[in-house]
Amino acid sequence: MTNYESKTRKTKMCFPSPFAKQEDEGLPLIRNSSFVIRNCLEIRDFSKDDIDDIISIEEQSFKKPWTKDMLMSSALNEKVSFKVALEGDKIAAFCIYLTIEGETEILNIAVHPDFRRRSIARTMLEYMENDAGKEKSKNIFLEVRESNGAAQNLYLSLGFEKIGIRKKYYTDEDAILLRKIIK
Repeated sequence: MTNYESKTRKTKMCFPSPFAKQEDEGLPLIRNSSFVIRNCLEIRDFSKDDIDDIISIEEQSFKKPWTKDMLMSSALNEKVSFKVALEGDKIAAFCIYLTIEGETEILNIAVHPDFRRRSIARTMLEYMENDAGKEKSKNIFLEVRESNGAAQNLYLSLGFEKIGIRKKYYTDEDAILLRKIIK
């Protein structure tokens, strides 16, 4: 068993798709106490088989995307959580975060352009916050490009607050440092 295989957890979570509607036809129906679910957003651990799709999302999302080596290094790091969101059999998004000594740092999060504006990033961030809370994290930190207003609005809507600026963090642009206190 390789170091990577021993790190991979076999857990899966299923969340209601934000676009599941009761009147949708031809889709399987799942009932629970508060939702009628016809589609599901599955959040699971990264698998090395996901790497090509993750690289594609990364390249479509960032001016300076992480390399395959950077992504795989994160996957192999025992302290890093690398989660993938799927709609059906398609990888829609991913989130990479690190929790150490009561603090969580979001290292990378991206949604495939075809899946944006569907609350997938919000769902992944809520999942990550819940996971961080289980690890006794008290704070979540992240940096976001000063020009990325959409991401800033999402983070602020989830209770993050601006706590600083990192000058030239992205070489060509400053980053806004955000923090959320987990209650």
